[in-house]
Amino acid sequence: MLFTAASLVVACKNNKKPKVVTVNHSETEINESSKAIDFKEIANVDFKIEGMTCAMGCAKTIEKKLANLEGVKEVKVDFESTIATLEFDPSRISKDVVIETIAKVGDSYKVTDYSVK
Repeated sequence: MLFTAASLVVACKNNKKPKVVTVNHSETEINESSKAIDFKEIANVDFKIEGMTCAMGCAKTIEKKLANLEGVKEVKVDFESTIATLEFDPSRISKDVVIETIAKVGDSYKVTDYSVK
């Protein structure tokens, strides 16, 4: 599985068409324990991300990393619009942590703007 993920990232960076890979649904689910958290306050924020070159290797990887952050209720990264939409508890996580997490996923990813809904 690691080899397949590495192949997708390489394909994205080289602008080659990535091969289709079936991903086990359980690998993309948000941690069940985070769903059980009692969110006291929810912030809805859109983050504009530069540097994504494909939907599977880039957008889905960022989405998975953000979904695993403590305090994140829901996340969707849209490759076409280059927007990450997050619902999170600001008492548990800050926008700065979200921005840092995106940057740590890969050197080419950068949050250029964000807006609170």
